[in-house]
Amino acid sequence: MVSDSNPSAVDQLCDHLRTLGPHGLEQLLAERRDALTEPRPRTLSEIAERLLRPGSVQRAATQLLSLPCVEVAEALAALPAPCPRPLLASMLGLPQELGKPNDDGEAALERALGRLSALGLVWARDAVPGEPSNLIMAEALRELWKEPLGLRNRLVGFETVVENLHGEGLATALDTLALTDAGSESEQRTMLLAHHRDGQRVRDLLTHAPAPAQELLKHLRQYNSTTYSSISMSSAGQEGQNWAAERALLSSKDRPVSPGASGFFMERETQLPAEVLIALRGPEPAAPFHPRPPQTPLTAVTSQQITEAASAAAVTFLAQAATVLHACVQQPPALLKDGGIGTRELTRITKASGCTPAAVRLVLECAHAAGLLAHDGQQRILATTAYDAWTARDPAGQYTPLALAWRMMRFTPTRTTPIATRYGTDDDAPDGPTPALASRAECEGCRATRTALLDSAAALGPQQALDTADDLLGAFADLLAWHRPRARFCACTEK
Repeated sequence: MVSDSNPSAVDQLCDHLRTLGPHGLEQLLAERRDALTEPRPRTLSEIAERLLRPGSVQRAATQLLSLPCVEVAEALAALPAPCPRPLLASMLGLPQELGKPNDDGEAALERALGRLSALGLVWARDAVPGEPSNLIMAEALRELWKEPLGLRNRLVGFETVVENLHGEGLATALDTLALTDAGSESEQRTMLLAHHRDGQRVRDLLTHAPAPAQELLKHLRQYNSTTYSSISMSSAGQEGQNWAAERALLSSKDRPVSPGASGFFMERETQLPAEVLIALRGPEPAAPFHPRPPQTPLTAVTSQQITEAASAAAVTFLAQAATVLHACVQQPPALLKDGGIGTRELTRITKASGCTPAAVRLVLECAHAAGLLAHDGQQRILATTAYDAWTARDPAGQYTPLALAWRMMRFTPTRTTPIATRYGTDDDAPDGPTPALASRAECEGCRATRTALLDSAAALGPQQALDTADDLLGAFADLLAWHRPRARFCACTEK
């Protein structure tokens, strides 16, 4: 993996962008709009450089990636780079062996890689003819995971281990595994590589391993490293390491581990190559993969029911907006010294309108964002001329600007807890609930979560609704977590 600042990373992404064609590139930039901010990029290389910037990559991952995309990306972050596509499939528990089809999973993997590729986050690099393509990942995306899949170190590919075996080390491995040493070293490495890529042969090998080796490999399978581990310090650990090293089952960074090598004091971090780790996991996938949305309790509804329910919700909200705004016109809310409408004024408006406190906050924030309310410069909130025009519109004309204002907000309008208090004691954090219409830090995560909410609802399909007889909120939360898993992680989200 190369750094985003390295010109080769930009060049590789440029090669991928060229394969998209004008229409594909246009679609990518429609979703990664920050790459087109002023001054506008003039070349494909400038576009690629902007697409690889950490901030741009993080925004795309937060707002645009479903759970399968995130799981595929995390698995890639744990694997060597560039990563052969079959190795990624094996990591996700999608069998590559003949007679073990997994069309559903493979199709989901293809869709996830297609989505990541269309966003310029992961792309394929041409391989040697006859070999599978290699996958390259934007460095900033990989860095979203400090310990991908809970592994302390990124996995080394067995191909790298075998390539570094020479002379006596290669001969020892072949002899111990009862493989022929005929042919050139290149042919011998190919034979060894084929042996260790056969998961069943690796598992059979472990079945006949001595107890110290089984214990060591089990430990490595779970924790990926023996650094400072009691097992690596023990004589049994050294015996197990020697047995595994003689069979080329261990790696240290990008080198094979030789018999007798010590892992003390971080001289070497002994780990399993990716293929060996996958083989030892057996039927258990080495990385989680959920290709399909969670099963949600659905009920069939008619178009008329949908229209009636949507209309009723809109009318209810408009009635709340009318009473809240009328209360503000009758007695303009006074602002606190530090800005915003405080608890006393909010309580007054709540009583005058007959709405809930949450509804009052929602209406005030939406109306202010839509230009119906504004500060008068004298510590008050007044209705604007836009409000006068708004009152003359039909219901659809009134609902639209408020709904659009809610859709575009980069904060949560009904949140009452100061952000600072969510991360421990802060002497500067305000006491009590957050005032309404107060100055707030903008949070892209809030807007991304709101978009994900709408996407999740749209994904239910035509004439389908969540069954309210079950846990409606829990089911929808699970659906939201599948459609936009990273959208929930923002400064305004409870830990």
